Amino acid sequence: MTRWHKSKFSGGGNDDACVEIAHLAEGIGLRDSRDPDGPCLAVSPAMFGEFLAVVRHASAARPSRPAVPVPTSGRPAGRSLA
Repeated sequence: MTRWHKSKFSGGGNDDACVEIAHLAEGIGLRDSRDPDGPCLAVSPAMFGEFLAVVRHASAARPSRPAVPVPTSGRPAGRSLA
Protein backbone atom coordinates (compact mmCIF):
# COMPACT_ATOMS: atom_id res chain seq x y z
CA MET A 1 0.00 0.00 0.00
CA THR A 2 1.28 3.45 -0.94
CA ARG A 3 1.75 5.93 1.91
CA TRP A 4 0.87 9.49 0.92
CA HIS A 5 2.22 12.44 2.90
CA LYS A 6 1.07 16.03 3.30
CA SER A 7 3.43 18.84 4.13
CA LYS A 8 3.68 19.72 7.79
CA PHE A 9 3.14 23.29 6.57
CA SER A 10 -0.26 22.57 5.01
CA GLY A 11 -2.93 24.49 6.78
CA GLY A 12 -6.27 26.13 6.51
CA GLY A 13 -9.47 25.68 8.41
CA ASN A 14 -10.26 22.20 7.14
CA ASP A 15 -6.67 21.26 6.16
CA ASP A 16 -7.78 19.55 2.96
CA ALA A 17 -6.44 21.90 0.26
CA CYS A 18 -3.01 20.38 -0.14
CA VAL A 19 -0.84 18.37 -2.49
CA GLU A 20 0.31 15.00 -1.20
CA ILE A 21 3.44 13.11 -2.26
CA ALA A 22 4.46 9.46 -2.22
CA HIS A 23 7.41 7.34 -3.31
CA LEU A 24 6.22 5.20 -6.22
CA ALA A 25 7.94 2.70 -8.51
CA GLU A 26 7.50 5.28 -11.31
CA GLY A 27 9.14 8.08 -9.27
CA ILE A 28 7.64 10.69 -6.97
CA GLY A 29 3.84 10.76 -7.04
CA LEU A 30 1.84 13.95 -6.56
CA ARG A 31 -1.90 14.14 -6.03
CA ASP A 32 -4.65 16.45 -4.80
CA SER A 33 -5.49 15.60 -1.18
CA ARG A 34 -9.13 16.50 -1.85
CA ASP A 35 -9.33 13.78 -4.52
CA PRO A 36 -7.31 10.79 -3.26
CA ASP A 37 -8.87 8.46 -5.84
CA GLY A 38 -8.27 10.93 -8.67
CA PRO A 39 -5.31 11.16 -11.04
CA CYS A 40 -1.72 11.18 -9.89
CA LEU A 41 1.31 12.70 -11.56
CA ALA A 42 4.64 10.87 -11.38
CA VAL A 43 7.93 12.71 -11.87
CA SER A 44 11.51 11.58 -11.52
CA PRO A 45 13.24 12.17 -8.19
CA ALA A 46 15.65 14.53 -9.98
CA MET A 47 12.79 16.58 -11.44
CA PHE A 48 11.06 16.75 -8.05
CA GLY A 49 14.31 17.95 -6.49
CA GLU A 50 14.63 20.63 -9.16
CA PHE A 51 11.03 21.71 -8.54
CA LEU A 52 11.68 22.01 -4.78
CA ALA A 53 14.83 24.06 -5.43
CA VAL A 54 12.85 26.48 -7.61
CA VAL A 55 10.09 26.78 -5.00
CA ARG A 56 12.59 27.41 -2.21
CA HIS A 57 14.46 29.99 -4.25
CA ALA A 58 11.26 31.77 -5.31
CA SER A 59 9.95 31.76 -1.75
CA ALA A 60 13.16 33.26 -0.40
CA ALA A 61 13.36 35.88 -3.12
CA ARG A 62 9.68 36.87 -3.25
CA PRO A 63 7.79 35.59 -0.19
CA SER A 64 4.67 37.59 -1.07
CA ARG A 65 4.30 36.26 -4.63
CA PRO A 66 2.20 33.08 -4.97
CA ALA A 67 3.25 32.23 -8.55
CA VAL A 68 6.35 30.07 -8.89
CA PRO A 69 8.15 29.68 -12.23
CA VAL A 70 8.65 26.06 -13.28
CA PRO A 71 11.83 25.16 -15.15
CA THR A 72 11.28 24.07 -18.74
CA SER A 73 14.76 23.11 -19.94
CA GLY A 74 15.39 19.39 -19.77
CA ARG A 75 12.03 18.83 -18.16
CA PRO A 76 10.88 15.20 -18.45
CA ALA A 77 7.21 14.75 -19.12
CA GLY A 78 5.17 13.58 -16.16
CA ARG A 79 2.57 10.94 -16.75
CA SER A 80 -0.79 10.31 -15.25
CA LEU A 81 -1.11 7.09 -13.28
CA ALA A 82 -4.91 7.14 -13.34
